[in-house]
Amino acid sequence: MAVKELEKFYFSQTAIKTYLTCPLDFRSRYIDKLIWPSGYNKTEKQQAQIERGQVFHTLANRYFLGIGSQEKVEAGSEARDYLERLKDYLPVEAGIRYLPEYELRYNQDGVRLMAKFDLLYIDSENGEVIIYDWKTGDNQPETSYYQKDIQTILYQFILVEVGERYLPADFKPGDLKMIYWNPNYPEIEVEIEYSKKQHQENKNYLYNIIEEILELEYAEYAELTPGDKCYRCNYRPICEGEQPEESPVVEDDLDLDLDWEMLEEIKFYN
Repeated sequence: MAVKELEKFYFSQTAIKTYLTCPLDFRSRYIDKLIWPSGYNKTEKQQAQIERGQVFHTLANRYFLGIGSQEKVEAGSEARDYLERLKDYLPVEAGIRYLPEYELRYNQDGVRLMAKFDLLYIDSENGEVIIYDWKTGDNQPETSYYQKDIQTILYQFILVEVGERYLPADFKPGDLKMIYWNPNYPEIEVEIEYSKKQHQENKNYLYNIIEEILELEYAEYAELTPGDKCYRCNYRPICEGEQPEESPVVEDDLDLDLDWEMLEEIKFYN
C-alpha cells in the first residue's frame, strides 16, 4: 500500500496506539502489511490467555443479543466463569437498549476514524448512555491510565459525533460515560466521565495525530522511531536482525483489534 492510500484508511484505536508507540511499527503493519500470525512470539500459556479473552467477548456479545450459547463452553472454564460474573454485574433489563460489538465510523474533514464498542448501553428514559469495555488482563491499570488512553479518547469522540440516531433526543456529551470492567476484578468498575470541553480537546488531539500521520513520507516513519519497547517488538528481526524477547501478555495483547486473523480494521473506502 502506498502512503497516500492512508487517506482512505479508517484509523482504529489500535492503529493510532501503534503509531504513538512506534511510527516504524505502524509503517510495517499498515503500509508494508507485514502481518504476523496470531500467537507469534507468545508462549502456549499466553496464547491460551488471549483465546480465553476472545471467547469471553463472544459470550458477552451473545448474552446481550439474547442468544444462549454458554452451554457450548465447558462448565467451569474461565471464560464461562467470566460470563457468569458479567451476568451478576450487568443483568439485562427491560427498557434498556443494548448494542454489543457495535461499530461506528467517522469521516469528516479528511479524518477517518472507527470504533468497535464492546457494548453500548442506552437508557433513553433516564438519559443515560454508557460505553462498556471488557478487559481480561491479570493486572488492573489505574483510572489515570484509562483517562489518557487513546481508546477512551477515540470511543467517546466517535459516539458523540456519529451516534446521534442511537442517543436520547436531548443528549449532551456530559451525559456520556465510559466504563472499563474486568471479570478478574468484578467489584471494580473504572468510570470515565465526559464533557463538552473534553470533547473539543479530544477532537483537536485526534485531528492533530491523523494530520501528522498523513503528512509523513515513507522514509520519515523510520526517522520518528522512538526506540523503546524494541526488545519485545515483533519487527525486531527486521530492524535489528534479532529475535524479539519473550514478554508478558499486556492488556493490549488481549484487545480483539490485535487479532491479525480478523484484520477487520484494515479496510479502505472511497
